[in-house]
Amino acid sequence: MKPSPVCSRSLPIRKASLAMAALLGSAVLVVGCDRPASQSASEGSGTSTVTATSAVEEVAVAPPPTNERPAPVAGRPPLRLEPPTLDFGFVAPSTASTGTIQLVNGGTEAMKILAVQPSCKCTTINDIAGQTIPVGGSVGLEATLDAAPAPGPKKAQIRVLIEGYTEVVVVELKAEVALAIRVTPPYINAVEGKNQSGRLVVQSTDGKPFRICSTHGLPPRYLGFDPEVDEPRSQYLVEYDVAEFGERVPRYYVIETDRAEAPLIDVLLRHERSFPAFNIRMKDYRIAAGVVPAGGSGEFTIRLENKGDPVTAAISRSSLGNVELVRQESDAEEIRVELRLIPAADHRGFLYLPFTIFSQSGQSQDLDVFATVAETAGGSCASPASGG
Repeated sequence: MKPSPVCSRSLPIRKASLAMAALLGSAVLVVGCDRPASQSASEGSGTSTVTATSAVEEVAVAPPPTNERPAPVAGRPPLRLEPPTLDFGFVAPSTASTGTIQLVNGGTEAMKILAVQPSCKCTTINDIAGQTIPVGGSVGLEATLDAAPAPGPKKAQIRVLIEGYTEVVVVELKAEVALAIRVTPPYINAVEGKNQSGRLVVQSTDGKPFRICSTHGLPPRYLGFDPEVDEPRSQYLVEYDVAEFGERVPRYYVIETDRAEAPLIDVLLRHERSFPAFNIRMKDYRIAAGVVPAGGSGEFTIRLENKGDPVTAAISRSSLGNVELVRQESDAEEIRVELRLIPAADHRGFLYLPFTIFSQSGQSQDLDVFATVAETAGGSCASPASGG
């Protein structure tokens, strides 16, 4: 007697759709008594194999969910900057200026700010990363720009990355670091025999008249102005000549004025004989002591990168004055060294004094400090005197 088919028996699947296989991995087919099946017996084995004869229907299966973002759109997002550039105008040296620029969504969809990154440590910003700008709306980006200690143009950038776009939005920041008196151009590029002589525009940023006391300790060579007969002006055109310095070309060309808030205006002089050897890493190689009283002394500070190597001594390299180490302090960022400038007792007027500092490890650095030695605190010219 032949064995009866067994109802609801599990059978291996021999054919299934790829989508179903991907979703389920492996499966079995359950054949009930109401579905037709063929049965065959292996003679002499005592076993039987049941094969499903009905076709397995193709089943459409949706792909599994994914958290991947759509591919970024090539190009710049439709983000408008108001104002287009954050311009702080004239700012005093070593001061901080703060302003706000609006990031306006000019597109048809909301924008999410992924990241905001300043181009240098001189710029700090408020944290707007993660904020969403609605269509037609805006987010305020507040930025603070730290001015350099030396006069001249100052520029920085802030890069804004918007979700879904490959190109960043660049916010431009700029300022003109200047005292009450500014010089144009702010530096002289006299390398390789170029610009050995030329002209400089010296003008007050507030439009007030003033006098030029000296140009690096020498009487000014004016163009179109006679100090003997003409009244003081707010702007002058003066000539310079690098040949006047001979072999000792200074790193900074200094103009002395009678403005108490701007007694010394320096212009960086790039020349083969003015480049110093950078043995000790300084935060700034420009060193100004301002107005020093005649017969007295004045203190000034230099800043070194903190490499754990303090300064142990300072000496002058000129008979026009001395330099003494007063004190120093340090933090994780820098070493601040306070020094004292003592001009020669009979010196008056402009002073450009070379000196050297020595570190604990034996390194030395040649530097220059410039000052005006005057009988009064400011507001008048001392007699021009060459330095060094």
